[in-house]
Amino acid sequence: MYIKKIVKIENFRNLTGLAFTFDDEVNFIVGESNTGKTNLIEMLNKLFFTASFEKSDFCDPARPIRITYTIGYEAIEKGLLKNSLKEANNDQGQLMIKAVQEGPDQDIVYTNASTNQVIAAEKVKRLNYLYHSAVKSAKELSLSDLEAQSYKGFTRGLRAYLEENDIDLHKVCDGIQFTVNICIKILKYIYDLKRELANMEQCLVKTPEGICYLPFILALDEPELHNHPYRQRALIKSIIRIMNNKNKGFLKLLKGYFGIDGLNGQIFVVTHSPNILLNNYKQIVRVYRSANGVKAVSGSRLRFAMDTHKHLVRSFIYFKEAMFSNAIILVEGDTEFGAVPVFARRLGIDLDKEGVGLVKLDGADGVLRYLSLFNAFKIDAIAILDRDKKSSYGDRKEIYFTRGRDFEEELYDLFSFRQLLKYLATINRHSFLSYYLGMAIKGFNSDAFTDAPLEYKLPDHATKNIMAIIKKAALEELRDNKNVINGALMATYVDQLPKSFVEVITRAVNKHRSQPGPGGDY
Repeated sequence: MYIKKIVKIENFRNLTGLAFTFDDEVNFIVGESNTGKTNLIEMLNKLFFTASFEKSDFCDPARPIRITYTIGYEAIEKGLLKNSLKEANNDQGQLMIKAVQEGPDQDIVYTNASTNQVIAAEKVKRLNYLYHSAVKSAKELSLSDLEAQSYKGFTRGLRAYLEENDIDLHKVCDGIQFTVNICIKILKYIYDLKRELANMEQCLVKTPEGICYLPFILALDEPELHNHPYRQRALIKSIIRIMNNKNKGFLKLLKGYFGIDGLNGQIFVVTHSPNILLNNYKQIVRVYRSANGVKAVSGSRLRFAMDTHKHLVRSFIYFKEAMFSNAIILVEGDTEFGAVPVFARRLGIDLDKEGVGLVKLDGADGVLRYLSLFNAFKIDAIAILDRDKKSSYGDRKEIYFTRGRDFEEELYDLFSFRQLLKYLATINRHSFLSYYLGMAIKGFNSDAFTDAPLEYKLPDHATKNIMAIIKKAALEELRDNKNVINGALMATYVDQLPKSFVEVITRAVNKHRSQPGPGGDY
């Protein structure tokens, strides 16, 4: 079983009016701070783990909290819900539930949305929801901690089993402390479940082949904390392997100690780190602010043409960070990618502070695909392309074009000879100028100029018209040297900032600044 949809939320914190659709395996919840990401997984925790909402959960204490959601299940899982399923529910493999709590001093009441039949809370909780917050947990959990919490029997037996079967819990969990902590929490949860129930089999799903699974939902809040990027990636991979029953050591532990063959799991992760994200935009849930309050977009609901979908999945690793942006600037290549932050800095704008991301297209062909994705996630995206692409994309308001034929030509026309010389000397590409200067200056010393171009005294009359004379050759030099460093240097030395890029940067920043700010302490 898994949480398929949150159909409607009423009166719960700042999430009133929102709806969500979830991936049945992994969901990454992203967005600015204070938008309600943690509220979402805490709401799920209260729906599936606790008995009631607290007073602080009610926007208006005089009104009830109502949450309508859909559970997805496989045919072999119907037994867990017993008589909660009725023929009136026409959606095969889905059960829509209404959860209502009339006031802070009452408990949640669950009903079948199709039949209004009351569903016992213990049946709802058979999804086995475990919530762990790296933000709120004061310390890591260990077996020693459990021994001090009246779990001596459990820890003694578990330690013996680990020793007998030569299982190192740290190795099982890839040596990551946070993951070890999660493993222990999962084991503790199952132990508590077994201790609470007279017959644990009523919580298990058995396949026709006799394999027993425990439905399990794991929700993590900012697991990336205190981990460097490599550890973050290793951490999420390790957790997914455990939840997908790919970790042989953990499976051996589950089978030997609890008689369970594996977990039938779903994962929710609130994160501020692109390193945590997998390479699939469909697993992202973005929470964002709008003029009408907090809204949400679920990647699992997005539908693109198959070629667009494949392109986005293949490319997602290169623009994952953009999913955390307030606005995005799309550029064609490396040179523009290096130039834009310098242009912004010269305008007195810090793109990072403004939350404006920068994405490199590697050519203009994918611009519409990227714009479609970012627009779908309600991230304002603006592209700037070379003017020679205008005939193909000129009708799109979010696509700007260079004033010159391309980026290099636009910048060249804004260089003085002295600044161009400084730039070319910096990248050691100035030697071609000797030919043209030799024709314009009587007694020109090519060797001396090549050795020390910035110290060589050039008469004003000789350089007056030189930019027009050398333009073709200079543009060839610029276009043959496309890279990020070169772009940053061109942007540093050019006398005037290109108007096309100034327009794009200021639009992205102003668009972001016009958005609503944080709306409460969530």
